[in-house]
Amino acid sequence: MEKLDINSNELEILGDGNQKKSYLYVKDGVDGIFYAINHFNQKVNIFNLGHSEYCNVVRVADIISEELNLGKVKYNFAGGERGWIGDSPFVHLDISKLEKAGWRPKTSIEDGIRYTINYLKENKEILFKRK
Repeated sequence: MEKLDINSNELEILGDGNQKKSYLYVKDGVDGIFYAINHFNQKVNIFNLGHSEYCNVVRVADIISEELNLGKVKYNFAGGERGWIGDSPFVHLDISKLEKAGWRPKTSIEDGIRYTINYLKENKEILFKRK
């Protein structure tokens, strides 16, 4: 959003935009933590929180552009399969341990991105306070 606030016609995307991630809406993440606390009683336990879906980076940029009512934004890709050193072209965590216990994310990736963008639109100081 910050880059698009500066120039709403173009957006630099690290990598080729095809990187796929299993983004998780923050409320589902918090719900998953409390679900694990309440359903497992081992002293030490390890869980992955993530989504059963995945979404590529270009689609995320499209959703953000849609929610900001920007129309067609030109994407400038900077890089190849990986967006930066250490980036992975596909991140999809195994959440089966929590799924077997009955937890699943309630919010689709696309809805979670839309909710987050609209929250940030209403609370712009969160984005711009860091500068």
